[in-house]
Parts: sequence; C-alpha cells; structure tokens
Amino acid sequence: MKEEVVFYEKQVILRTWVNEEGVYIKMFPFVFRYKFFPWEIISKVYIRKYHPIWEYGGWGIKFRWWNFRNIAYNAGGNRGLQLELTNGKRILIGTRKPAELEEVLRKLHKVE
Repeated sequence: MKEEVVFYEKQVILRTWVNEEGVYIKMFPFVFRYKFFPWEIISKVYIRKYHPIWEYGGWGIKFRWWNFRNIAYNAGGNRGLQLELTNGKRILIGTRKPAELEEVLRKLHKVE
C-alpha cells in the first residue's frame, strides 16, 4: 500500500467592506479582525491600476521598504482601492471587482 502526503495550500482571502462609516478590510489568514478606516481620516479615495511587484515587491501585506507610510493589502491582480489618509499614509487595497467598488463609492459620493 502506498502512502500519500497531501499538502494543503492556504488561501489568502481579502475582504473589503465599504459603507457610509468608512472602509473595512480583513486579510485572512494574516489579519483576523477587520481594520477600519473611517471617512474622517481619509482625505482622498480612488480606484487605480498598480504594479504589485514593482511597487510593493509582490502580493500579500506589503510596504515600500524605503517608505513605511505606504502599505498594500493585495491578494492578486493589478487594480486597487487607494486610500490617502490625513496623516500622510497611503493604503492600497487590491480588488478583483473595481467597477463594483467604484459604483459603491459613487453612491456614497466619495468619488466624482
């Protein structure tokens, strides 16, 4: 009888929730609780195209090594929700549904 070993690949699940209070994100298995960014601390928000490897060195929870004020939460793809905070930090949240996310932001009157 042959014995088999099965390796389980852990999935990275990035959840983004946008409502009238602000932006919530959770990246399982790295972040177990939602991180909350209220609209009061967000000076600018928009959807943009980015280069995960060039800008952040890949996917996951990443930052620019020369600037810890820029953080990315991305699980794949090259589109994201860019948050510019009032304290100067920039948070990029990857999304595979940029059109739907932009529609929600328009309904909340957060983008033009």
